[in-house]
Amino acid sequence: IGENGAGKSTLMNVLAGRFPDHEGRVLLSGREVRLANPRQALAHGVAVIYQDLSVLPNLTVAENLSLYANLRNLTGKERDEAFDRLVHFTGLGPFQKRLAGALSGGMKRRVLIAKALSHEPQLLFLDEPTADLDAETAAAETRGLLAQADRGAMLIIATHDSNLAAKMDRIIR
Repeated sequence: IGENGAGKSTLMNVLAGRFPDHEGRVLLSGREVRLANPRQALAHGVAVIYQDLSVLPNLTVAENLSLYANLRNLTGKERDEAFDRLVHFTGLGPFQKRLAGALSGGMKRRVLIAKALSHEPQLLFLDEPTADLDAETAAAETRGLLAQADRGAMLIIATHDSNLAAKMDRIIR
């Protein structure tokens, strides 16, 4: 947790492999993971939500989620169940046919959260996951992230949201 400009996003980007030129390695369950390679990160159960709202603007919400499911090799019943669960959880149901580029910042954030949670990741890097969300939605998303942690996922979160930080097991300032 820290104020704006404290370097939270920079640290998150280094840890998540977005700046691959740093020294050091990321190990997950004793194996090195090159997080800059999205397919390898997915294969190792890692998901990242960056602070920027990087949805594919010319695709619908459903197409954005489907593309990510394809990257994760989710098919058939597993894909349908994940899609239904996440669309319900994030409240994206009524927006599935809307172009992602036409969504508000908060709705884009929901798309990113749904994409990240689609494959039940073991490790989630979340840079300001409640930014752009109204208080009610932020609380619901926080409950969903904590449920993911209850299922065994590790959450690494950069935030200036003291409400979110207060719910974490460990806080680094």
